[in-house]
Amino acid sequence: MIRLNAGLRSIRGLWFLPGRGSLVAACPEETYVRWDLTDPAREPRTLAEFHGPEGAASFDLSMTADAWRRGDTLQIGGVTLRRIGGGEWIDDGLDLSELSLTFSPDGSRLWGVGSLLHPQYVAYGVLCWDTADGHRVLSLEASDSLDWITPSPDGRWAVARPGSADELFFLKVWDDSWGRTGRLLGRVRAVAWCPDSRTVVAAGLSGGIALVDAATGKLTARTEFLRNPTAAVAVHPSRRDLLSAEGAKVRTWRYGNDALAPQAAFDWQIGRVTALAVSPDGLLAAAGGADGQVVVWDLDV
Repeated sequence: MIRLNAGLRSIRGLWFLPGRGSLVAACPEETYVRWDLTDPAREPRTLAEFHGPEGAASFDLSMTADAWRRGDTLQIGGVTLRRIGGGEWIDDGLDLSELSLTFSPDGSRLWGVGSLLHPQYVAYGVLCWDTADGHRVLSLEASDSLDWITPSPDGRWAVARPGSADELFFLKVWDDSWGRTGRLLGRVRAVAWCPDSRTVVAAGLSGGIALVDAATGKLTARTEFLRNPTAAVAVHPSRRDLLSAEGAKVRTWRYGNDALAPQAAFDWQIGRVTALAVSPDGLLAAAGGADGQVVVWDLDV
């Protein structure tokens, strides 16, 4: 087990970088911390503390801290975005503001959601760029404002949370059409795609978690009401196992097509758990807490 500390800053998100033995933690005020985990015999060292757009830490790109610190522009692979104030970024080809960014699991696509400002009305947009050359591969309107969007591992689907309702939207990338769950039992706080690229684990529904079918928008399984809100979820990349954050505990689950079975629960003594991650090879898991502590542990094979 490895213990890390982000310096008394709440952990908002965690990501393992594929093939590099690094872990990234997202903290408040668009601050990120990256640790080197490559040598288990040595104490993990902090590789960098840097700034970037909110929600965009899940990158696997050759970026230095300086690339994020440029005041007015953000270069991500072949994509160039421009800052217009505060934490807002725009693509010069569109009048788009309040851009929330996320990467595809392999880093080949950069996704963004935001507002399209027209003289008479406000529309809501979804964008996707090829990070290699900056080409915009998708640009379409949504029926509502979206807080974030998360693509599936195979890139054929994306799940988004609308800002005005307790539901989820599903984008069929191949034909630019939308599906939706309808109103759910509570606000979705976090999501994670299962390896089948069809099932989404949604956290926060009445304090529990649920499995949602992207094709139908239907809940196929859900837990009972939990005392502590579920703040985060993470899914194993090759097994039908997942992790959920319940207050100060991390619980493991075994899931099927229409079932969720609780397994062990762990209290890693990091306070309220706010973020979870599983490494791309499925060998490590990480949990981050509200007080800035992070613990990394081996998963049973």
